[in-house]
Amino acid sequence: MAKSKQQMVKVYDGTEDHAKASRDLSRIAAAIDKYRISFNYALKDAGITLDKALLADIGSTGGRKVRELVHGYVATLRDYHRETAASHLLRTVDSLVRDWKMVDAKFPAHTRVPREVCNTPLDLIEITPDGVTVNPMDPAGFDIHIEADNYDALLAFVMAQRKLFGIYGYRTPKIMEGLYQPGNIKEMRATVPRCEESGIGRLARAGML
Repeated sequence: MAKSKQQMVKVYDGTEDHAKASRDLSRIAAAIDKYRISFNYALKDAGITLDKALLADIGSTGGRKVRELVHGYVATLRDYHRETAASHLLRTVDSLVRDWKMVDAKFPAHTRVPREVCNTPLDLIEITPDGVTVNPMDPAGFDIHIEADNYDALLAFVMAQRKLFGIYGYRTPKIMEGLYQPGNIKEMRATVPRCEESGIGRLARAGML
């Protein structure tokens, strides 16, 4: 059963993450729009225009669907035009695939959009005959909430880490890494039996710590 909002506590404000993702997506959309114009011009004789499905095909299969459309167009031509047209258009598709790889390589590598907002950042981008746009994102989707039952345990864990940093400084992450090794975890559970009950154990197993 889904947790109610009353049982969740907001522990992270995602306003800055939302703003950064919005800027990144705007730059991505501008780059895709520039590519769209080039793509549509290069294949205008074949009547092929870029959409999200074709863009995904170019990225995943190297343009297999685009080549199928080219062959479909070539089949409508007179016999003596087909070979020349096919050779020219397929070379054009090869060039467009290479161009896309260069465009894709320039996209921000660390654009992060929560799964609660979309599966991938490109899901938010729309390609139409008039241009490329970005669908608005809900800023609240970038906030992080945790179960209220785990809030006190997690806060105690954070405060304990701060205390460790005050004592051991830069060595603290290595100390924590050592403590989380399988053998040491078993020993900690034996010496701190309430770890499971307090919620820290559940958070650790869930990968939250």
